[in-house]
Amino acid sequence: MEPKIDFKDGIITYENLFWLFNNTNELINKLEFEEDLLQVQFFNEKYILDVGWYPHIGRNGKFKVYVIKNCDWQNPLFIKSDNTINDLIATIKQGIKCIYSHEHLLINRSKP
Repeated sequence: MEPKIDFKDGIITYENLFWLFNNTNELINKLEFEEDLLQVQFFNEKYILDVGWYPHIGRNGKFKVYVIKNCDWQNPLFIKSDNTINDLIATIKQGIKCIYSHEHLLINRSKP
């Protein structure tokens, strides 16, 4: 079951996350994840929404959501960590909102 997340016109380029939404947080706390869980590209790869588990392969890790612009991983536009799936869904939605807000500001600045 996929979560109710509207990726708008984003393109999912990697997905190993949605299976988690069928499990409880108690089960998830017992699992070990790999770092890469989800990657979505927006505006012809100008923005990337990246979801991972950090530290890599560790039970004491956290979900982490990044928004990256122009492949500048050193200076993310947005970064937030979560412990639960429900919080992660909300954070993914915040990341998507960040992308569209940032792009909207750039478009409005370029208008005469």
